[in-house]
Amino acid sequence: MLQYCRYIVLAILIAASLPLMSQEEDTTIITNQVWADYYAYYYFKPRWEFYGDAGYRFVPKDFVWQMIHIRPSVRYISSELWEVHGGVGLFQSFFKDNPGSFEIRPWQGTKIKWPSFGPVFFSHYVRLEERIYIPHGSEAEFNFRFRYRLGTKINAYRSPNKNQLFILGYAEFFLDFGPKIQEIFSNRTRFAAGIGYKTHRDWTFEFHFVGQWGRSGKDEQFKTAERLYQVKVRRHLFKKEYQEKRIPDQY
Repeated sequence: MLQYCRYIVLAILIAASLPLMSQEEDTTIITNQVWADYYAYYYFKPRWEFYGDAGYRFVPKDFVWQMIHIRPSVRYISSELWEVHGGVGLFQSFFKDNPGSFEIRPWQGTKIKWPSFGPVFFSHYVRLEERIYIPHGSEAEFNFRFRYRLGTKINAYRSPNKNQLFILGYAEFFLDFGPKIQEIFSNRTRFAAGIGYKTHRDWTFEFHFVGQWGRSGKDEQFKTAERLYQVKVRRHLFKKEYQEKRIPDQY
Protein backbone atom coordinates (compact mmCIF):
# COMPACT_ATOMS: atom_id res chain seq x y z
CA MET A 1 0.00 0.00 0.00
CA LEU A 2 2.79 2.43 0.86
CA GLN A 3 4.12 2.30 -2.69
CA TYR A 4 0.94 4.08 -3.86
CA CYS A 5 1.09 6.91 -1.32
CA ARG A 6 3.46 8.92 -3.51
CA TYR A 7 0.97 8.74 -6.39
CA ILE A 8 -1.80 10.04 -4.14
CA VAL A 9 0.31 12.95 -2.92
CA LEU A 10 1.58 13.76 -6.42
CA ALA A 11 -1.93 13.73 -7.92
CA ILE A 12 -3.31 16.06 -5.26
CA LEU A 13 -0.36 18.46 -5.60
CA ILE A 14 -0.80 18.61 -9.37
CA ALA A 15 -4.52 19.36 -9.07
CA ALA A 16 -3.84 21.98 -6.39
CA SER A 17 -1.41 23.81 -8.67
CA LEU A 18 -3.65 23.82 -11.75
CA PRO A 19 -5.71 26.92 -10.88
CA LEU A 20 -2.50 28.88 -10.39
CA MET A 21 -1.04 28.10 -13.81
CA SER A 22 -2.13 31.12 -15.83
CA GLN A 23 -0.38 33.30 -18.35
CA GLU A 24 -2.17 36.29 -16.86
CA GLU A 25 -1.57 35.76 -13.16
CA ASP A 26 -2.18 39.43 -12.38
CA THR A 27 -5.72 39.32 -13.83
CA THR A 28 -6.76 35.78 -12.88
CA ILE A 29 -9.51 35.63 -10.25
CA ILE A 30 -9.18 32.70 -7.84
CA THR A 31 -12.28 31.50 -5.98
CA ASN A 32 -13.11 28.50 -3.79
CA GLN A 33 -16.17 26.28 -3.85
CA VAL A 34 -17.37 23.34 -1.73
CA TRP A 35 -19.45 20.57 -3.30
CA ALA A 36 -21.20 17.77 -1.39
CA ASP A 37 -22.95 15.06 -3.41
CA TYR A 38 -24.82 11.86 -2.61
CA TYR A 39 -25.22 9.19 -5.31
CA ALA A 40 -27.57 6.21 -5.20
CA TYR A 41 -27.49 3.28 -7.65
CA TYR A 42 -30.14 0.62 -8.11
CA TYR A 43 -29.04 -2.33 -10.20
CA PHE A 44 -32.36 -3.90 -11.25
CA LYS A 45 -31.17 -6.10 -14.16
CA PRO A 46 -27.77 -7.50 -15.17
CA ARG A 47 -27.20 -4.67 -17.66
CA TRP A 48 -29.59 -1.95 -16.44
CA GLU A 49 -29.25 0.49 -13.61
CA PHE A 50 -31.23 3.41 -12.24
CA TYR A 51 -29.06 5.96 -10.51
CA GLY A 52 -28.99 9.58 -9.57
CA ASP A 53 -27.39 12.18 -7.37
CA ALA A 54 -28.40 15.14 -5.27
CA GLY A 55 -26.10 17.78 -3.90
CA TYR A 56 -25.37 21.16 -2.42
CA ARG A 57 -22.66 23.52 -3.72
CA PHE A 58 -21.57 26.92 -2.44
CA VAL A 59 -18.86 29.58 -2.31
CA PRO A 60 -17.77 29.78 1.36
CA LYS A 61 -16.80 33.46 1.19
CA ASP A 62 -19.98 35.35 2.15
CA PHE A 63 -22.03 32.61 0.46
CA VAL A 64 -22.21 34.70 -2.71
CA TRP A 65 -23.39 31.64 -4.66
CA GLN A 66 -25.24 28.47 -3.68
CA MET A 67 -26.78 25.66 -5.69
CA ILE A 68 -28.93 22.60 -5.03
CA HIS A 69 -29.49 19.95 -7.68
CA ILE A 70 -30.92 16.52 -8.42
CA ARG A 71 -30.20 14.29 -11.44
CA PRO A 72 -32.23 11.08 -11.98
CA SER A 73 -30.52 8.91 -14.60
CA VAL A 74 -30.39 5.49 -16.22
CA ARG A 75 -27.49 3.41 -17.52
CA TYR A 76 -27.35 0.51 -19.97
CA ILE A 77 -24.15 -1.52 -19.76
CA SER A 78 -23.57 -3.06 -23.16
CA SER A 79 -20.31 -4.74 -22.16
CA GLU A 80 -17.26 -4.23 -20.00
CA LEU A 81 -15.97 -1.94 -22.77
CA TRP A 82 -18.79 0.58 -23.21
CA GLU A 83 -22.11 1.78 -21.81
CA VAL A 84 -24.86 4.32 -22.53
CA HIS A 85 -26.27 6.91 -20.10
CA GLY A 86 -29.20 9.31 -20.09
CA GLY A 87 -31.04 11.51 -17.63
CA VAL A 88 -32.21 14.96 -16.68
CA GLY A 89 -30.71 17.43 -14.22
CA LEU A 90 -32.57 20.08 -12.22
CA PHE A 91 -30.44 22.93 -10.84
CA GLN A 92 -31.53 25.82 -8.61
CA SER A 93 -28.98 28.59 -8.03
CA PHE A 94 -29.03 31.37 -5.45
CA PHE A 95 -26.87 34.51 -5.59
CA LYS A 96 -26.24 37.03 -2.84
CA ASP A 97 -26.28 40.08 -5.11
CA ASN A 98 -28.14 38.79 -8.19
CA PRO A 99 -31.47 37.10 -8.92
CA GLY A 100 -31.37 33.31 -8.82
CA SER A 101 -31.85 30.93 -11.73
CA PHE A 102 -33.33 27.52 -12.49
CA GLU A 103 -32.02 25.11 -15.10
CA ILE A 104 -33.48 21.98 -16.68
CA ARG A 105 -30.80 19.90 -18.35
CA PRO A 106 -31.69 16.68 -20.25
CA TRP A 107 -28.57 14.83 -21.35
CA GLN A 108 -27.28 11.73 -23.15
CA GLY A 109 -23.84 10.17 -22.95
CA THR A 110 -21.59 7.26 -23.85
CA LYS A 111 -18.66 5.94 -21.84
CA ILE A 112 -15.85 3.79 -23.25
CA LYS A 113 -13.69 2.05 -20.63
CA TRP A 114 -10.35 1.58 -22.36
CA PRO A 115 -7.43 0.94 -22.03
CA SER A 116 -6.48 -0.82 -18.79
CA PHE A 117 -3.12 -1.92 -17.42
CA GLY A 118 -3.27 -4.09 -14.33
CA PRO A 119 -4.80 -1.95 -11.56
CA VAL A 120 -4.96 1.15 -13.80
CA PHE A 121 -8.15 1.85 -15.78
CA PHE A 122 -8.93 4.67 -18.22
CA SER A 123 -12.30 5.87 -19.52
CA HIS A 124 -13.62 8.28 -22.16
CA TYR A 125 -16.98 9.87 -21.46
CA VAL A 126 -18.77 12.07 -24.01
CA ARG A 127 -22.03 13.81 -23.14
CA LEU A 128 -24.49 16.11 -24.90
CA GLU A 129 -26.66 18.40 -22.77
CA GLU A 130 -29.75 20.35 -23.84
CA ARG A 131 -29.80 23.28 -21.43
CA ILE A 132 -32.99 25.22 -20.58
CA TYR A 133 -31.78 28.12 -18.45
CA ILE A 134 -34.40 30.26 -16.69
CA PRO A 135 -33.10 33.42 -14.95
CA HIS A 136 -35.39 34.80 -12.25
CA GLY A 137 -37.83 37.25 -13.80
CA SER A 138 -36.63 36.62 -17.38
CA GLU A 139 -37.53 34.41 -20.30
CA ALA A 140 -36.02 30.97 -20.67
CA GLU A 141 -32.83 30.59 -22.71
CA PHE A 142 -31.64 27.47 -24.53
CA ASN A 143 -28.44 26.04 -25.92
CA PHE A 144 -26.41 22.84 -26.23
CA ARG A 145 -23.26 21.85 -24.39
CA PHE A 146 -20.80 19.13 -25.36
CA ARG A 147 -18.57 17.59 -22.67
CA TYR A 148 -15.64 15.21 -22.93
CA ARG A 149 -13.97 13.64 -19.91
CA LEU A 150 -10.80 11.55 -19.85
CA GLY A 151 -10.75 9.71 -16.54
CA THR A 152 -8.47 7.29 -14.75
CA LYS A 153 -8.78 5.05 -11.72
CA ILE A 154 -5.95 3.25 -9.92
CA ASN A 155 -6.89 0.43 -7.57
CA ALA A 156 -4.24 1.02 -4.94
CA TYR A 157 -5.11 -1.51 -2.25
CA ARG A 158 -7.65 -4.25 -1.56
CA SER A 159 -8.04 -5.62 1.95
CA PRO A 160 -8.83 -9.27 2.76
CA ASN A 161 -12.47 -8.34 3.50
CA LYS A 162 -12.74 -6.71 0.02
CA ASN A 163 -12.61 -3.08 1.11
CA GLN A 164 -10.76 -1.09 -1.53
CA LEU A 165 -8.65 2.08 -1.67
CA PHE A 166 -8.34 3.80 -5.05
CA ILE A 167 -7.02 6.96 -6.71
CA LEU A 168 -9.04 9.00 -9.20
CA GLY A 169 -8.22 11.67 -11.73
CA TYR A 170 -9.80 13.28 -14.76
CA ALA A 171 -9.63 16.10 -17.28
CA GLU A 172 -12.89 17.49 -18.67
CA PHE A 173 -13.57 19.96 -21.46
CA PHE A 174 -16.78 21.93 -22.17
CA LEU A 175 -18.02 23.39 -25.45
CA ASP A 176 -21.22 25.44 -25.77
CA PHE A 177 -22.98 25.88 -29.09
CA GLY A 178 -26.24 27.43 -30.15
CA PRO A 179 -27.68 30.66 -28.66
CA LYS A 180 -25.59 32.22 -25.90
CA ILE A 181 -26.85 31.81 -22.33
CA GLN A 182 -26.30 34.81 -20.03
CA GLU A 183 -25.41 32.73 -16.97
CA ILE A 184 -23.30 34.01 -14.09
CA PHE A 185 -20.97 31.01 -13.81
CA SER A 186 -19.73 29.21 -16.90
CA ASN A 187 -17.04 26.53 -17.29
CA ARG A 188 -14.49 25.71 -19.94
CA THR A 189 -12.02 23.19 -18.51
CA ARG A 190 -11.78 21.10 -15.36
CA PHE A 191 -8.97 18.94 -13.91
CA ALA A 192 -9.24 16.80 -10.79
CA ALA A 193 -7.40 14.36 -8.55
CA GLY A 194 -8.90 12.43 -5.68
CA ILE A 195 -8.91 9.44 -3.40
CA GLY A 196 -11.70 6.99 -2.65
CA TYR A 197 -12.57 4.12 -0.35
CA LYS A 198 -15.15 1.44 -1.17
CA THR A 199 -16.46 -0.86 1.53
CA HIS A 200 -17.48 -4.47 1.05
CA ARG A 201 -21.04 -3.37 1.89
CA ASP A 202 -21.23 -1.27 -1.32
CA TRP A 203 -20.68 2.16 0.21
CA THR A 204 -18.09 4.42 -1.42
CA PHE A 205 -16.56 7.61 -0.04
CA GLU A 206 -14.50 9.98 -2.21
CA PHE A 207 -12.70 13.28 -1.89
CA HIS A 208 -11.79 15.28 -5.03
CA PHE A 209 -9.66 18.37 -5.44
CA VAL A 210 -10.67 20.11 -8.68
CA GLY A 211 -9.09 22.94 -10.64
CA GLN A 212 -11.58 24.66 -12.93
CA TRP A 213 -11.36 27.53 -15.40
CA GLY A 214 -14.39 29.63 -16.25
CA ARG A 215 -15.97 32.98 -15.46
CA SER A 216 -17.80 34.32 -12.41
CA GLY A 217 -19.89 37.03 -14.12
CA LYS A 218 -22.04 37.03 -17.26
CA ASP A 219 -20.15 40.00 -18.72
CA GLU A 220 -16.64 38.84 -17.79
CA GLN A 221 -14.02 37.02 -19.82
CA PHE A 222 -13.14 33.42 -19.04
CA LYS A 223 -10.39 34.25 -16.54
CA THR A 224 -11.59 32.71 -13.29
CA ALA A 225 -9.57 29.90 -11.70
CA GLU A 226 -11.67 27.99 -9.20
CA ARG A 227 -10.65 25.49 -6.54
CA LEU A 228 -13.37 22.93 -5.87
CA TYR A 229 -13.34 20.74 -2.77
CA GLN A 230 -15.77 17.93 -3.47
CA VAL A 231 -17.02 15.11 -1.24
CA LYS A 232 -18.99 12.25 -2.80
CA VAL A 233 -20.86 9.48 -1.01
CA ARG A 234 -22.15 6.59 -3.11
CA ARG A 235 -24.55 3.78 -2.20
CA HIS A 236 -25.07 0.74 -4.45
CA LEU A 237 -28.27 -1.27 -4.19
CA PHE A 238 -29.17 -4.45 -6.08
CA LYS A 239 -32.10 -6.73 -6.68
CA LYS A 240 -31.09 -9.89 -4.85
CA GLU A 241 -31.21 -12.11 -7.93
CA TYR A 242 -28.90 -9.74 -9.87
CA GLN A 243 -26.34 -8.93 -7.20
CA GLU A 244 -23.83 -11.56 -8.31
CA LYS A 245 -24.52 -11.14 -12.05
CA ARG A 246 -23.62 -7.50 -12.43
CA ILE A 247 -20.85 -6.46 -14.78
CA PRO A 248 -17.88 -4.99 -12.85
CA ASP A 249 -17.81 -1.19 -12.81
CA GLN A 250 -14.09 -0.53 -13.03
CA TYR A 251 -14.56 3.22 -13.51
